[in-house]
Amino acid sequence: MPSYIPWLLRKSTLLLFLLLMVAVAPSVLPFDSSDTLAQSSPDMTQARVAIYDVQRNDNYSFTACSHMFRWMNATVEHLNGTAIQQGALRYFDLLVLPAFAPSAYQRELAPLGKERIRQFLATGGSLFSVCHGTVFVVTSLGIIDATLHYVGPSGVQCHDHHTGELKITEMRVNQAFTGPDLSEEPPSYMVFTSGASYFEFHDNTNIIPILSYADTELLGVIAFRYGQGTVMLSSPHTEFEEGNDRDGLSQDHITHWPTYQNLQDPDSEWNLMYKVSSWLVNTSPGMPLELYMGILALIGGSFVVLFVVLLAIDLRTRKRWQIAIRCP
Repeated sequence: MPSYIPWLLRKSTLLLFLLLMVAVAPSVLPFDSSDTLAQSSPDMTQARVAIYDVQRNDNYSFTACSHMFRWMNATVEHLNGTAIQQGALRYFDLLVLPAFAPSAYQRELAPLGKERIRQFLATGGSLFSVCHGTVFVVTSLGIIDATLHYVGPSGVQCHDHHTGELKITEMRVNQAFTGPDLSEEPPSYMVFTSGASYFEFHDNTNIIPILSYADTELLGVIAFRYGQGTVMLSSPHTEFEEGNDRDGLSQDHITHWPTYQNLQDPDSEWNLMYKVSSWLVNTSPGMPLELYMGILALIGGSFVVLFVVLLAIDLRTRKRWQIAIRCP
């Protein structure tokens, strides 16, 4: 074998190693800690959102969350507990936990499913929860040191359990914070909840306040980082559009709340939820699946090209040897 063939093999091995480093670098380098929402992303077209599948129960929150994230132009799919236990979250950027009985989350996810969610967050995934989904996260997932307290009939509570009357409550926006950037949001929103709760923190070092109840200043919507991932927890129903059926909840659909569509909500929280959700995804270091597959394709293609070049050199060299042997 000619002396330059081993040299080419060594160079090809080095090139392959460099290409592999390029492929894995985004998953091991520290993520950008910038608190400002990237203004270059007009929507969530590149985001892959997994909504926990409670459709079988005709779940209002599930329906509204699905419509809201499709409105954001995200790719939306539905996952059940079994899929999460089998590792399906690795294909997604954001997991949404709608209002669903915490005991049912516990039963369907089991310890393995909860561990999968924690791993997903620790390695750069994002979590968005509302109402009883938030109760499950606080009481059972083990990613935040806090307690949820029922606000009760003090005027903050939006659902009067004595009369069954549904109400909406004013909640103030944390306009001063820049991560996510809420500086251009209105001072407050009118938000619906079925039994509002507030957060009591045992360690609030990394807590980002999003919405607080106007008359008590207690926090009802928060965000924080967990590992390399990001989390938003909402006690009120920020996914609902009272008086507007674009959330998929027409009065014919809502049988448990006959007066729901009679609520006169002057605003929509969807734009606020879009800003927060975009921040959740953009702040986490997860690599888009398409980019990752493209890098893998580049590595594979480069290896094939290198192999073909080496084969061509080898064949050409063999041909020259044959000619040299035939010559007298």
